[in-house]
Amino acid sequence: MIRCVIIGLLGVAMLAKPDIFWKLECFFRTKSGQPSLWYFRMLRAGGVVFVAAAVLMMLYLQLFS
Repeated sequence: MIRCVIIGLLGVAMLAKPDIFWKLECFFRTKSGQPSLWYFRMLRAGGVVFVAAAVLMMLYLQLFS
């Protein structure tokens, strides 16, 4: 159950603030570069997948436990 919450929160964070993930990933590699629009779109798509996975995992745990 804790994993579902963590995955869900990570997905929401990816949807809400993708620039923070870019800073964490590229902090040491670039000084003043900017992420592309493609990067933001793919990160948000990943956030949708994480939120959906968390919801499905919670449903599965509630139904089959």
